[in-house]
Amino acid sequence: MNLAHSLRILAQSRPQHPALVWGDNTILYRDLDARVRRSASWFKSQGMAQGDVIGVALDDTAEHLIVIFALAALGATVLPMDCRWTVPEQERIARHFKAKRVLLEQDAPWNDAAPALRCDGKWHDGIAKATPLEQLAEVPNLAFLLSLSSGTTGMAKGPLVTHEQ
Repeated sequence: MNLAHSLRILAQSRPQHPALVWGDNTILYRDLDARVRRSASWFKSQGMAQGDVIGVALDDTAEHLIVIFALAALGATVLPMDCRWTVPEQERIARHFKAKRVLLEQDAPWNDAAPALRCDGKWHDGIAKATPLEQLAEVPNLAFLLSLSSGTTGMAKGPLVTHEQ
């Protein structure tokens, strides 16, 4: 099972139906699926792979949702890192969970806890030129997300959520 598979089904069964609407902008299911699969392919070309933990510290935009689906399609594990956290908070989480890469907004400050990939012109050009990923990662109990919680201790824990869950 892969969460991105449900998006592919909707793109085939309801291609003209709006998938994302914000303000005056709309992305149809067929276009969202294509963008997700091109993003997954480009992420793969940037060295990300199934099983990698990828930190995501993006603004609350459609791009953020596309990234989550693309990482799911690739089989990478999403490590949510709030873009409003301080750099030391983000870097502590990236180091603790051994993030292979961290996806950041174009101008977000960052040091060196993990190599960063910025949502900038290179990102958008690379995705636009990428060949869509055809084969979704599908293995039993495929990791999807490290659900960060500090519970009552104040220390971050990351219970793993699978695609099946």
